[in-house]
This record gives sequence, C-alpha cells and structure tokens, in this order.
Amino acid sequence: MLDDGSLGMEPELPEVPDRGLPPLDKAVGPAPADEAASEEAAEAADADIDSADEDDAEDLELTSEERELRRKRRKRGGGKKKKRRARKGGKKRGKGRRKKGGGGKKRRNGGGKKKHAGKKGGKKGRRGGKGKGRGGGPKHKPNKGGGPKHKPNKGRKPRKDTKPHGGGGKKGPKEPVPPPPGSVKRNSRVGVLSGPRMSVQQREKAYKVRFDSELMYQSVTDLDWGKVKAVLDDKKGVDFVMEFGDEGSNLRSIAQGAYDHYLQTFGKAAKKDGRTINVRPLHEMNGEWYPWCVFTPGNSLSDFKNAFKRVVSVLKSTGGNFKFQLSYAAQNASGHKNPFMDFYPGDAYVDAVCVSAYNLCGATYDENKPLAESLLPWYAEMSRSVNKPFCIAEMSSTGFCNGKDQWIKDSWKTLTYQYTKFNNINWFFQNKVDLLGRDWDLNSRADVNAFVSGFRMFKSATGGRRLFADIEPAEGEEADFEVAEDALLALPAPATAAEEAQQHL
Repeated sequence: MLDDGSLGMEPELPEVPDRGLPPLDKAVGPAPADEAASEEAAEAADADIDSADEDDAEDLELTSEERELRRKRRKRGGGKKKKRRARKGGKKRGKGRRKKGGGGKKRRNGGGKKKHAGKKGGKKGRRGGKGKGRGGGPKHKPNKGGGPKHKPNKGRKPRKDTKPHGGGGKKGPKEPVPPPPGSVKRNSRVGVLSGPRMSVQQREKAYKVRFDSELMYQSVTDLDWGKVKAVLDDKKGVDFVMEFGDEGSNLRSIAQGAYDHYLQTFGKAAKKDGRTINVRPLHEMNGEWYPWCVFTPGNSLSDFKNAFKRVVSVLKSTGGNFKFQLSYAAQNASGHKNPFMDFYPGDAYVDAVCVSAYNLCGATYDENKPLAESLLPWYAEMSRSVNKPFCIAEMSSTGFCNGKDQWIKDSWKTLTYQYTKFNNINWFFQNKVDLLGRDWDLNSRADVNAFVSGFRMFKSATGGRRLFADIEPAEGEEADFEVAEDALLALPAPATAAEEAQQHL
C-alpha cells in the first residue's frame, strides 16, 4: 500500500455532511432559539468533552439521531461529563455494576471533585478506579512496598504515658481509684467492742468520751434480747453480730432452715421491744476462717447467698425492726480473686455494706499498712456498684511494729476527710495475744491519746455527738487528750487465754 505523503499529495478525506457545527478550535456558540430548551445541556456537555478529552472527536462522526440518543442517555445519568469520563478509562459499565467492588463502583468514585477523588493531576478515586482526572495525571498504583502502609488501630499498643485499661494483661490489673471525697459533714456514729478487760462505761469514764453505739457478738443458738435491751436503755445503738458457730461448713444447713427457730424467737422479742438495731449475719463471708465463709471447704457462693437471704427473710417475717448489714473482709481469702460484688445477695436483703479493716504489722507483714491502702480495692468497687450506707464493721491495729499510735491518728484522718462514705465506725478493742497473737486493744498512753484525739477530730468535723458536755476542752486548750495516769493504772489486767476463748474469735 502506498503512502499518500510520498506522492506529495494530500490524502483524500471522506466528505462530512455539513451539520452547522463550528470548527473544533473555536468555542461552541449558542444553539438555535427553537432548540435552546432541549439542546442547552447537551451542547454544554459537548463543549466540556471537546475541550477536555481528544477521544470525543468521534462524536463528529455521529448522525444527528445518534447525537440525540447520546444526549438523552447523558441526561438520564445526570448529564455530567465527569461520570462518563471516569467510566471511560475503566472496565465496562455493566461488569462494574454487577460485581461488588468492581470497576463500575470504583469508576464512579474516581475523577471529578468528589471526596477522595483526584483533582488536577489525575489522582485515583477512593476505591481505585482507573478514571483520569481533569489533567490526565498518573493513575493510582497499589502500595507494594513503596511507602508506609496504613495500620489499623486494632491491636496497637498504648502510648507509654497511658495506663492500661482495667482487666489484667502483662502489666496486671489497673490500680483501683477511690471516688472523690464527698461532704465531710454527715450523720456519724462511732461504736466499740470493749472486750473483757473494760466495759464500755469504764472506757467512757477513763477516756472522757461518749460512744454512740456498742458492737455485740452472740451465738445464734444463745441469742439474748435482754443484753441488747440494756445497751438500748443506755441510749446507744447496737450493731449486732450473729455467729453460726458449727463444726465445718454450714451454709447449706442455714439455707435449709436449721436455725429458723432461734431467729424467730429473737425476732419476736425485738418486735415486742419496738426499737431498731443493726443485724450483721454471716460476717466476713469472703474468707475461709469461719464455718459460714464461702471459701471454707464444702461451701459455695450460691450457698452463701441462699443462707443470707434465709436469715434476713426469717427475721423480717417476725416484724422486728432490723437493718441488715452485709459485712466483708477487706481482702478475699488467699488466692481468690472474686469481685466483691459476686457476694452481693441483692438490694432487697441489704441495708448497709460494711468491711473489716485491720493493720497486721508484725503478724502478717513487716511494716504498718495505712488504712487507706487496705480499704482501697473494696471502697473503690463498692462505691461505684451500690448505693447503700457504708460502715466499718471492725478495725484496729497490732502493736508489734513501732507506730501504732500514728496509724490510729492517720486512720481517723482517712475516715474523716478521704473515705467520706463511711458514717458508722466500729473499733475492736480486745486483745487476743495468747489465742491469735493479736494485741488489738489500746495498750499504752500513746495509743489512748491517739484514739481520743482522733475521735474528737472526727466528731467535730462530721458534726456528730462526740464528748460529754462537762469535759469539753476550753478555748486554746491542747487538743490531744492526755488520759489520767490513775485511770490507766486502774484498768483491769488483760484477759487470759481462757477468757478470750469465750469471746468473739
């Protein structure tokens, strides 16, 4: 085949019918007036086509009927050249629509001014279409080692300046955080278990204080309302601890009603009296040292809940005026990680939540452990879990390490200004040196002075009753109360092991 250029002649072009179109290098003029309404959008789109993409020259080969058909198709698709241009460089339209994630959907997101689409320079659309941008720039190439890949947030390690969220991990569980202190002012109450060494009245006289309540312990098989009545007659409240002292585990027998008769007799006496007391059944149930503890072999968590509900239900049925305390140890028995709320039997059976808090320095560990530290896990969990009054069921410190008096002072400050949910405080003053190796009582002048000064501060700050009116310190008098020497010398000798064995264990 000969090259027409070799003959020095212009190649002969096919004759194109004159349809009144302007030259390609000139702007498109307005359409005739009678076609302006129908052809305006198509003419504007054609102008955009001609100026942006040389491939559209094929439009000139179309007849007027074909051009009209194309115009109608564009109009149904929104009349936008941008969409057609994005499709033009991709796969077939039908295939892209049928296959999810295929070329069709990608092309619809490619090109133009849509989000993630390329502007001038021809960047690829969000889903990887092949459409060109307005400037015909480079197509998108998948990231194959050419730069940093996007890493999803899932599984990322936290920044070094953040703490892991609670629930374990290599670094262990998140440290509990106590709630912010509430109002220091509250309806406070301070009680005591005085033990065999001194009666409550003797302590009040020696220390020149007035206790609000008395902590009492009785065996469920020997319940005596008469002793409760004597305390109530002295204008004091009663926190009454029922002990179910069987041999071995006994929660199932309690739940099955083995002690109902004793409970009913006590409840009827309480109803006849009419006054209200706090009742604390199955205390320190999260331990393993009592027959009713959950972790005593033979007992279970469900056994405890059933037994607690049984005791409460029987006492309520008698019509006595009781408020029921659910009393924990500050820590579970060794090796058990149950949340404290696992032991909670339900709001209908609980009027207050309590906890025992002891400093066991010299008996279990070598340094004094602050009350705030001992109580923190329990206090933090229960504060966010229940809306009940809080009480200290029992508290004291050994004296085997130096600083028992300072521990007492610091504990009063913690209860006054930091752990303000506690409004009922019970101190346990009974030595058990021979029996358990614990010297819980106030055994020195320093111990007594620390207790009395802290008692005075707590009552003054919280607004509760604190001291006898006739022994209030005068203005400017030293706040620390020095107990009289003769009062200490007159104290009875410490109880023997046999006497202690008859008391609360």
